Amino acid sequence: MIATHDQEARRTGANIVHLCGCDCIPWDLCTLALADKVREKDGEELTRVEFYDTVKGSLSGGTLETMMHIMFGGEKKPQIVADAHFDPILSLPSQTKSEYGVVDKNVRTVDFGSSRCLFMMSDVNKNAVRRSNALLGYGRRVEYSEGLDAKNPIMALLTFLMFATFGLLIVFPPTRYVLRKFVLPKPGEGPSEEQMLSSYLTIVGKATGSRGSHVSAEMKFHVDAGYMDTARMLAESGLALVLDKDKIAARGGVYTPAACQGRVLLDRLIESGTSFSIKEA
Repeated sequence: MIATHDQEARRTGANIVHLCGCDCIPWDLCTLALADKVREKDGEELTRVEFYDTVKGSLSGGTLETMMHIMFGGEKKPQIVADAHFDPILSLPSQTKSEYGVVDKNVRTVDFGSSRCLFMMSDVNKNAVRRSNALLGYGRRVEYSEGLDAKNPIMALLTFLMFATFGLLIVFPPTRYVLRKFVLPKPGEGPSEEQMLSSYLTIVGKATGSRGSHVSAEMKFHVDAGYMDTARMLAESGLALVLDKDKIAARGGVYTPAACQGRVLLDRLIESGTSFSIKEA
């Protein structure tokens, strides 16, 4: 999208904003707030951000079908991306490469020191932050580390083993067929309203500045973030573009929520039900 449409969107003034749901507003906006707080310390740059995710929710058949397509669909990247001289995520309006990059430090298996394990959407969230950092300049070398908060090392290991077992069953065609046919929800099926109301998402972000300052933030979504609150996030993202356009600096291009609606969207989410706090650690 960036390689194909960014320049035309800038020419016409169209703001194209991706990832305006649970992927990836919580992490994208939380990183923005942490970077701003770090910058208050004599202009410090952000050097590291860690996320501890706590999730209760259910997957829908449609989400699972999308995951299957990504894993086994064999879709090829457009040739324009393959021909780019650098990753389009890092491209600036001048069509040059941003000097502000992100280093991948996501938890891949189990991090016993922080009691975190693999979170399957962490790479998507990381790439949203990569785009935001490229455009907004949080820090020239920001380490991004995200994982599922398991509270203790044993639970981190057990949770990872559960994910790994499911992954193995999905990889092999015979067991994948059995799961899709008899166990997993099908497209159009999903959690009940009662299940969604009892679900939640809490993320804790911990940031480090270039001179050693530490800042932490907590963001809470009090119902199912993948359904009910994704609908709210999408609605508030659109309303921000329409009703608060005078407060938004973006004037055309392919953006992330942080790089386009930014603080305006964070304020709207807080006003409509999201809990958010930030403090020096």
